[in-house]
Amino acid sequence: MLRIVELLGLLAPVAGGLLLFLYRRRSMLAFTWGVVACVLGLIASGMGLIGVRFSIVSAYRSDSGVDGVLEMLDVWILLRFGLLFVAGLVLVIAAIIDRESKPPISWIIVGLAVMVSGLGAHFIEPDLGADHERLGRILAVVIEIIQHGLLGVGFLILCVAAIANRPSDDDRIEPTELFRNVGGAAWRSYLDIRKGNS
Repeated sequence: MLRIVELLGLLAPVAGGLLLFLYRRRSMLAFTWGVVACVLGLIASGMGLIGVRFSIVSAYRSDSGVDGVLEMLDVWILLRFGLLFVAGLVLVIAAIIDRESKPPISWIIVGLAVMVSGLGAHFIEPDLGADHERLGRILAVVIEIIQHGLLGVGFLILCVAAIANRPSDDDRIEPTELFRNVGGAAWRSYLDIRKGNS
């Protein structure tokens, strides 16, 4: 399950881009801003994937050990978070512009809150003492995976906000309803898998 959550976080810009593409006729201006955000999100996901490897290689070449790896990782994480923050702001712009009616403020607030909580999860550092060092490392990995998931879900919610409640001449389901349906189906599948494993 944790791997699925992490994958959701990393692939959220791709899913968001597909969603924006499907509903592009509702507002080409919002679609354009949304694509910019998805590109920034993809770059941030790429940084998440290569940051650890690049940090290890750089520390090995400079013979700076574990401290060097952690120092380089901090730089990559800050760059990634900065890009995700900018991508979130761009999605807020996409959700507000080119509208005849009020933007979906509740979706924007929830999306931003989920993304901010994902960013904030990085600063949770479990310290269980020397006796439980291994458990502390496992907990740190779990927190990082949850962080990826929160960032991904927040990003997707903001993508939905960018195209929600806009007039259209297509027969597509309203994006907010689609998001609820997919989320509900994913949750039911997860519960079914858990029942099958127990």
